[in-house]
Amino acid sequence: MRSIQRALILKLGSWAFVLALAAGIGFYLYMRSALLAQFDQSLAAKARTVGTQFRRESDGRLEFEFSKKAMPEFGRQVRPEYFQVRLPDGTPVASSKSIEGASIQGAPEAFPVECIWNLTLRDGRPGRAIRMWVRVPSEHTDSSEVKDKPGVRVPRGASVVIALAASRGELDEQLGTLLSSLLVVAATLSIGSVLCLNWTIRRVLRPLHQVAEEATHINAASLDSRFAIESMPLELQPICKQLNDLLGRLQSAFGRQQRFSSNIAHELRTPIAELRSLAEVSIKWPDDGEQSPQRFQDALDIARQMQSIVDTLLALA
Repeated sequence: MRSIQRALILKLGSWAFVLALAAGIGFYLYMRSALLAQFDQSLAAKARTVGTQFRRESDGRLEFEFSKKAMPEFGRQVRPEYFQVRLPDGTPVASSKSIEGASIQGAPEAFPVECIWNLTLRDGRPGRAIRMWVRVPSEHTDSSEVKDKPGVRVPRGASVVIALAASRGELDEQLGTLLSSLLVVAATLSIGSVLCLNWTIRRVLRPLHQVAEEATHINAASLDSRFAIESMPLELQPICKQLNDLLGRLQSAFGRQQRFSSNIAHELRTPIAELRSLAEVSIKWPDDGEQSPQRFQDALDIARQMQSIVDTLLALA
């Protein structure tokens, strides 16, 4: 049997779960985008820091003075980070000790287009890389000693292309923790919503249950009972008013039927008593020849009277 209360709880609970899940997914995607943007900004900041280690001498020679103390993550043996610097024409300029002559691969765009991408690092860790252009500052010196030194020479205002890669393991752990937390919160909210909906719907439907309970106790002997319209919610008041009108009409109909039955019994009682008396007399004096025709005539008159009463009842019916 279908239940309005059960249907409301199931449907509203399902919608609550769907909305909580959608909100959780939306929040997760937003936080994922924000954390990725923060991670990419960190990569870009490190790449710019590496770019500040370059300077262009007055003779055009490109110098790179990398500080291992300032950026130890590129020289450590455990969970290192990697960078590689080239000129826009592809000429290698410098690289981190951790990369050991290899290169950062997997860029979605051809060199030297700036881009950010995911990759697998040399040690198998998931990573994320950035490739960007950094302008090289110029050193203004008049020393003639530097003019004959060998090295890569670049024009004034030149730029280098820095590719930098780092592990995204902590980022993935944060995203995994966030996703698990959101799923737990969504499940908790759904269960709590179902419990709250169950309690709320029971309270809201209590007047309807009251009407149903009162209706089950109404019978032919209690047609004078009525539903309390004033204490009912506005939505149930028209129904209760119609039910009260129906009970009033049923009470009137039952009253007319009782009166009608009483009148029928009264009307038929006299002819039945007369027939009974004639039958008793005929049985007591069966050989009374002079009274026999009169008795039959009286019986016929009584039968006609009863037939008239029955015809009248059929016409009223």
